[in-house]
Amino acid sequence: AQANIGKVVALTDSIFAQENSSLGLWLPLTFLDKFGGGLFMLQAYELDKTPVIFVHGALGNPNTRP
Repeated sequence: AQANIGKVVALTDSIFAQENSSLGLWLPLTFLDKFGGGLFMLQAYELDKTPVIFVHGALGNPNTRP
């Protein structure tokens, strides 16, 4: 599995698709083999800004709304 620390992605990236949220919950090792894990960013890190980390719930992804 690959580590994606600080990898810049768009919210439309396939890793955030609803079917992959299910894969990550029910088959986490398969998800890690397919995508790896890590901390994904929407823009490149800027030293003078404080990053904000959002954590979603089970079966959630950055595109799901409460």
